[in-house]
Amino acid sequence: MQKKLLFVLNDSTQARHFFSLFKELVRRGWDVNLRVYYFGEKELKLPTYLRHIPQLKIAPLKIRSDIWGEYARAFRGTRNYFLYYHPKFPSESVFRERAWGWCDPFLRRWMPRDGVAPQWLGKALMAAENAIPADSEICKEIADGGYNVVLVSPYIFYQCTFHNDYVKAAHALGVPVGFPVFSWDNLTTKGNVQIVPDRIWVWNDIQKQELIELHGVPEPVVRVTGAYRFDDYRDLSPSKSKEEFCRELGLDPAEAIIAYLGSSPAVAPDESEFVDRWVESVRASADMRLSRANVVVRSHPRNVDAWKMLGSIVSRERLVFQEPVASDFWNTQNLYDLLSHADLAVGLNTSAMLEASIHGLPVHTVIEPSTKSGQEGAVHFWYLTEAGGGLLHLENNLNDHVTGLVRSLNDPVKPDSKAASFFKSFIDAENDDRTPTVRFADDIENLTAFQKRKRRRRLRDQVANEMLKAVLKFRLLPVDADPDYELAHRKTQPRASRSGIV
Repeated sequence: MQKKLLFVLNDSTQARHFFSLFKELVRRGWDVNLRVYYFGEKELKLPTYLRHIPQLKIAPLKIRSDIWGEYARAFRGTRNYFLYYHPKFPSESVFRERAWGWCDPFLRRWMPRDGVAPQWLGKALMAAENAIPADSEICKEIADGGYNVVLVSPYIFYQCTFHNDYVKAAHALGVPVGFPVFSWDNLTTKGNVQIVPDRIWVWNDIQKQELIELHGVPEPVVRVTGAYRFDDYRDLSPSKSKEEFCRELGLDPAEAIIAYLGSSPAVAPDESEFVDRWVESVRASADMRLSRANVVVRSHPRNVDAWKMLGSIVSRERLVFQEPVASDFWNTQNLYDLLSHADLAVGLNTSAMLEASIHGLPVHTVIEPSTKSGQEGAVHFWYLTEAGGGLLHLENNLNDHVTGLVRSLNDPVKPDSKAASFFKSFIDAENDDRTPTVRFADDIENLTAFQKRKRRRRLRDQVANEMLKAVLKFRLLPVDADPDYELAHRKTQPRASRSGIV
């Protein structure tokens, strides 16, 4: 009997994080069905890099058509901010600020930006979530599909609080449901776990502890697998020699290569200005190996705007800027080639530093005042300084940073000991001979044997449902309606209508 998986994402590009899992499950005989946010007029198709897997199918996810589909984000988006009341989060953080922007304007009148969380509002928002019933259409989709397991990711994400409805439907039907943590920073930058699924798969013990401490997830729910998203990357090999690599970029293969790894716009919206100053400091070094080094600046794929005004960067000798269009989401061979031939890596706070650790490169950074909230203000930045003793060679100013670069360039010991220790702690994580993908797939199959009861609604939740539904129907609680609801149901469910209330 074929096993069937329903995998709910926000958009199809995010499937790249789970490519190795898809291949492994299909090899084991699974039928994998993707659901993504899509309300375009054209037919939804798989991304090109997935089309060679015939057992993989894709369709638009459902946004519920009742009043809860219209108003749930107001409650869930506001509840996400409660994560940032935890003392682990600094008061100055771009991620905290972004979470505030997703709060409902009416509800946040009773919420201080900092300090102590309003417990009464937190309890009210939890009660509102409990009052929301499972959506009948999503329940029908899961039941009719005969799915053995439902996965949702990124489950913590401001833009897709409707993923909660798939978790709620799976609970109502007694179908096992899980959340594979989407990325290295997923648990600290987007909000909180609002409905606990049956299983959550994390990369390492740091993420496991965050789920328990920050999100209130019971420890038995969590499984540590290692970072499955890097398994395909680890299987790559260089596609060209260093001489070929340098010749194509117009660089001197006799000189060292420094890979500058760009950060996201949330971390460094004006990164090109910093890099201009950074290159100036590198070129001014008294160490000839550093001052003459080739520099390859690789932008973050989502930070195109930061590089539109490059100033004097592009005119510098022995410096190449990789165009943002070349840094696409799923073609990682160009990154692999760069890091294979680089002597060290530099950046502010970016996931590409994790790939650099896979190559055993020394990874350097400097505390940059213009990006304080994206470095010191980001909890995940401290992963890079703590996991396995810390990956980063971290300095507080450019002068000390340049001294550190000279030290790494002239250190004959490779791989870098900090990178090796970080890799073992943060990415590989477990002490058996399985890959993270195989550990993940094994536990999904174990989850199919989970004897799960259908979750019944309590009487008080049903009563709260009727009361809150009436309040919203007559606009007695002026919270914002969900724009995704308007988009998804623009033809059959105009805003003025309140039909279809359950």
